[in-house]
Amino acid sequence: MAPPRRGAAASAPFSPPTPETLALVYCLVGESRIEVDRALAAIRAAAHPDGGADLATDAFDAQSPGDKAELAARIVSASNTMPFLARRRLVLVRGVELLDGDAAETLLGYLASPSPSTCLVLLGDKADGRLKLFARLKKDGVLFSFDPPRDDASARALIEREAQARGVRFEARALTAFLEIVPLDAGEIANAVEQLSLYVSATAAPGGGETRIGEDAVRAVLVARREHSIFELTDAIGQGSVERALRLLRALPPEDAAPVKVCTMLGRTVRQLMATKTLPARANKFDAAQTLGVPPFVAEKLLGQAAGFSVQALERVLLLVAETDRLLKSSRNDDDLLVDRMVLGMCALRARTATSSPARR
Repeated sequence: MAPPRRGAAASAPFSPPTPETLALVYCLVGESRIEVDRALAAIRAAAHPDGGADLATDAFDAQSPGDKAELAARIVSASNTMPFLARRRLVLVRGVELLDGDAAETLLGYLASPSPSTCLVLLGDKADGRLKLFARLKKDGVLFSFDPPRDDASARALIEREAQARGVRFEARALTAFLEIVPLDAGEIANAVEQLSLYVSATAAPGGGETRIGEDAVRAVLVARREHSIFELTDAIGQGSVERALRLLRALPPEDAAPVKVCTMLGRTVRQLMATKTLPARANKFDAAQTLGVPPFVAEKLLGQAAGFSVQALERVLLLVAETDRLLKSSRNDDDLLVDRMVLGMCALRARTATSSPARR
């Protein structure tokens, strides 16, 4: 039997392997733990489809104290050991970025001629492409990076991968609505796609072909609660109603109430309001929806809220949100108090806008 292929191209996304396509080596790195863990689970399943994992799996951790060169030698020795009562031996190594110098040279020697009966999986937080080990792994096409989404483009790619894994597909408007609701977090995205896939599968007609997620499904499952809550809070801030804003802040759903998430949601809404200010004075919700890339019902809300702020006030609000986000992530202050101060500051800026001059479209 021909040995399994070494892996997909370095630029290609990770594809769950089968026992027949399992590569001899994988390197999984990145901060998105949910995706790394899922990829590792797929590799485990392909390596040991018939069981025997306990007797044919070796695990090493480079974070443990000890000589790294000696650890690398033990990793290579285990990788060259024939599997016992299993199709392949699985060797897992955590903290691969800590294996440098002689340890890296030892692993490079193994990569030149890996055992055809072993799957070596290297796991780490990040890959430094300047190092020979990672350069070789990338060249071999077995380096896969799983980073959390940083912007809408990377979030869109993650959403589509999650949907594909569940056998569903987003319609274009549904995907846009999803991006407006769910924060840039791999776990949040995975959970939301799971909820939607279950919903559309339960409501789809038998024999209806491909299961699609439409905007109505997103609105029914995700929008009704999340957009309602965050728009209510933004409405209260836009009216300068301190008491109502604080009350709504306390009433946010548990999954949206984390201080950093409140900053994320309000920051995104403020940026949308600033974009709304660039629209022609007579733009309606459909014009706004097309320009802003949001569903019409979201655009209608944004148009109404933008009328209550001047451009200068929105700029100050955005700076306030950014500063609060920085303090939440870098200080030991009371997180809830920081968010309270942010909301109070936003209400104050709105009040000053209302008393100084009419807000401009």
